[in-house]
Amino acid sequence: MERDLGQSRISAQVKDLEVGRIHPFEEFRLPEVAGELRTVVLDYNFDTFSFFFELFERAEKEGSSLPDTFINFDIDSLSLARKYHGANCTGLSMMLRDRLRASGIASHLTPSYGNYFVTEEADTYSEIRTIDLVGVVQEENSGVPVFLAPGLTIDKPIMVAEGYQVESFGNRYLVTKATSQDFEILTIKPNSDTISRIFVMQEVLNPDESLQKNLIRTRTRYQMTRQYEQGTRDYITFDFPQRTFRIGIGGQDLTTNEAGFLEYVHKNGQMLEDRFRNPEIRQGFERFTENIDNISEQLLLPEIQNILTKIWKSS
Repeated sequence: MERDLGQSRISAQVKDLEVGRIHPFEEFRLPEVAGELRTVVLDYNFDTFSFFFELFERAEKEGSSLPDTFINFDIDSLSLARKYHGANCTGLSMMLRDRLRASGIASHLTPSYGNYFVTEEADTYSEIRTIDLVGVVQEENSGVPVFLAPGLTIDKPIMVAEGYQVESFGNRYLVTKATSQDFEILTIKPNSDTISRIFVMQEVLNPDESLQKNLIRTRTRYQMTRQYEQGTRDYITFDFPQRTFRIGIGGQDLTTNEAGFLEYVHKNGQMLEDRFRNPEIRQGFERFTENIDNISEQLLLPEIQNILTKIWKSS
């Protein structure tokens, strides 16, 4: 008997954040906060593949079906980040939050909302787009919210004040529409392409049980990126609709299908382990690539499955 994956969905629990009630840190500690932020950005990959690396490993060990393994999958973002040397926005933010907390600096997991996935059904199911961090810095007689986004590969704190902007690794980040309830972060790329994210002054209380697990059923583009101090990046992406891998490592730019990617992984396994500092990467990518059809047919939301089937049949 098939189990209903939809019954495993858990909604995000959030509470409103009031700047005046967030314990502030002193302004002289801003360089310390910036240092912790930069450490997470440079020392850990931005990685959305590793949930599947872990899911397939557990299915093999337990001898269970993929849907059953998913239903019983209790995500621990911090443990997985340490195991695979990377995490998505939420996992990296949780890691930074705990590093700051160890130094007595408070910060809170703050959500952004809005259309992000390939269908309205997926946006509704995931509910939250990304999770980053908000803290408060004490400036003279008032506290100013500060936005921290290791998952967006921003290595500088951003003051939540209208018109505030910073540059980080070639992109410009601008704060607009800042109120006591929410604010917009515009990412402006060198080619002038702009991405908008609206963050709400809330704290997500159950990120692993809600957003992190829900993403497995809604995400159709996967990425692993290592950011280097001088501004260069290594990356591997997979796009479900196009069914294509893209590899950008050491100046190389390669686009390939599943068979070509598996061959690349077999030939360059040790290099990938070294570049991404992840000893699990070879087997992880092998399992992921060999199970692309299983992910689509057994885990992704039905509406997404139907879209992918139509695209793949027409190509």
